[in-house]
Amino acid sequence: MKEKKKEEKFVIEGFLPDEKIWWKKNLKCVCNNSNDIHHCKRCKYQHQENCVPRKSFVHLGKTITKIKIVRGKDDDLICIEY
Repeated sequence: MKEKKKEEKFVIEGFLPDEKIWWKKNLKCVCNNSNDIHHCKRCKYQHQENCVPRKSFVHLGKTITKIKIVRGKDDDLICIEY
């Protein structure tokens, strides 16, 4: 009988709910969400948030199951560590 691989839960450290993220509460879009390069801070920050992995992935042959979000002064995403 085949053994099932136990999938590890994906963990995101530094994740904040929307209501606690400063820029989501205080910045309004001023570029009307145009499809061009993200002109305003709010759209730039939203794009960064959308790029955060939400499930495990393979990087350089290693399965990544935990990441850490590093945030800036506006609660924007500076980098992701794993």
